[in-house]
Amino acid sequence: VNHQGIYLGKIVKQNNSSIEIKLNETLNRLDAIRIKLKDDIGFIVQNMFVDGEKRDVATAGEIVKISFTRKSKLPVLHIFSEKGL
Repeated sequence: VNHQGIYLGKIVKQNNSSIEIKLNETLNRLDAIRIKLKDDIGFIVQNMFVDGEKRDVATAGEIVKISFTRKSKLPVLHIFSEKGL
């Protein structure tokens, strides 16, 4: 059994308080996501926005903005969702 989750998309933009992800799959508010790094980062999506509109669901092809604070810049990485496990 693969416990990697499903491939969700790629980080396309970030700043000090958020990341933007180009989705390959649907993302729901309260999904657990993981950013694959040397030491993976995981968190629950509390709020997300598409084109400035607060959403509970974002679909494949959309760019979703999620609150995320990290002091150092993340490289452009693949991001995975833990839903469906």
